[in-house]
Amino acid sequence: MMCLSAEQLHSWADSESLAAFQEKGNTEEAIDPDREVLQVCPPGHSIQSVPPTHPAIGPRGSSNQFGATSDLERAIVLYREALDIRPQGHPARSSSLNSLAVGLSIRYQQRGTIEDLDEAIVLGREALALRPRGHRGRLVSLNNLAVDLSTRYKQLSRIDDLNEAIVLEREVLDLCSHGHPDRSMSLNNLAIGLSTRYKQLSRIEDLNEAITTLEMVGDDASSAGKQDEAVATYSAALSLGPTVPNAVMIKWANVILKRGSALDVLSAATKVCSP
Repeated sequence: MMCLSAEQLHSWADSESLAAFQEKGNTEEAIDPDREVLQVCPPGHSIQSVPPTHPAIGPRGSSNQFGATSDLERAIVLYREALDIRPQGHPARSSSLNSLAVGLSIRYQQRGTIEDLDEAIVLGREALALRPRGHRGRLVSLNNLAVDLSTRYKQLSRIDDLNEAIVLEREVLDLCSHGHPDRSMSLNNLAIGLSTRYKQLSRIEDLNEAITTLEMVGDDASSAGKQDEAVATYSAALSLGPTVPNAVMIKWANVILKRGSALDVLSAATKVCSP
């Protein structure tokens, strides 16, 4: 038998997930930032020994044996192994929970198996509970869980999932102050959640907040000189309905005027106002 530390398990899983998914934009949190060596074979825990022929760490085998998603499958197995040896109370448990949740979420995207998404959400909630305000990993856990809940809402139309996602997205935004690199994404995610709930429940306050949130995205983009992004965001706000404040229309027109003419404004207005 071969004894592996949690560090080694995560290293193997990370190398597998990075190799397979580095172009998918899902690997930033695949790397465990809180790794600590924990022996898999402490006294009384012989079941935590992993044989060298374990399918997760043994030879890759043929493509027929593992299939196209073999790297992800191995990573998930290893993340489960690491989580098993980080019980309740272990300081790095939240990292293992988050890593496994990310792996399952990716597998859901590939296969569409709702059980993977359900488990990712359960794990994500536990990870978030272990990352109170002030914890360096809370922002990531908030965002990951919000995305998974929003995804499940799209699949199953459970309004409770959407409501919880919006609550989480609000806290994400609170943690992304002006100048934070993820602020624009956070604002957009919140606006999407609010506009989706408005379509579902017709709550005018959701619509108004979605418009205000998109206006903030446009303002940030305009201040940063990102005129194309500002125009696109203001246009998205204007497309939400006739209740959009005139101030948004004025900001939208001003940005277009900076890079064009009044005729450009009229042309763009025709496109925005067309059904």
